Amino acid sequence: MSEVQKEMEDTRLRPETIKQLDELAAEMGRTRSFLIEQAVQEFTEREYAFLSAVREGEADVEAGRTLSHEEVLRWMEELKARPVSSSAK
Repeated sequence: MSEVQKEMEDTRLRPETIKQLDELAAEMGRTRSFLIEQAVQEFTEREYAFLSAVREGEADVEAGRTLSHEEVLRWMEELKARPVSSSAK
């Protein structure tokens, strides 16, 4: 199995955060570095997905793919009027 190339980044954290990380790491049998990497990765993926959705929405607006307020209200009313399927309960 090949190892993924990683880069080093120095970060300053509050002492309380380090204390909590060390406690979590001990409980989970992981290193502090592993937990920091996981946290940064999850944050980055979530925020990048949000940024991508914003960019997609901006492209839709620029291309004229929008709905008026009234159209959205009608769409919501149509959704509310639909029967709920038994699998959704």
